[in-house]
Amino acid sequence: MKLYGTVIRGSKWEIKEIPGCWENLQPKDQKYGDLVRKVVAETWQTAAHGGVWFSKTWPLCTDGAPGVHVRVADEGAHTDVVGKYLDRKPSGITLNFSFNHWSKGCRDRREFCIRAVAVHEFGHALGFTHEQNRDCPALSWLSAMATDNR
Repeated sequence: MKLYGTVIRGSKWEIKEIPGCWENLQPKDQKYGDLVRKVVAETWQTAAHGGVWFSKTWPLCTDGAPGVHVRVADEGAHTDVVGKYLDRKPSGITLNFSFNHWSKGCRDRREFCIRAVAVHEFGHALGFTHEQNRDCPALSWLSAMATDNR
């Protein structure tokens, strides 16, 4: 089995159960919040084989609450930092549940997009970065070669 992915080792959580909380989850979006928790459990927690997991319940955040703070907004989904550096960080992860102003194509396949984006962003919460950000001499050489051939 080949493994793919780049992790910033210093970002590894020092706890097994990572708390999560919602900064602004509205009652009308509760089903999407439940979907996010479910897909994170089905993917990352399953892949971790018990090495790490996210708490089963994610209450509304309070100031300084431990864990990953998730904000819902109609903008591009993103994670401000990776891994344990998300601990207690306000708006550490931003997810979109409406897709009215960002990625409008997701309005007709909302649940699919919410699942896909949640898996991606919570990968960052575990310390994974984008593959193109990894430190790899071969990639640096290829990038330089591509730039020289323009």
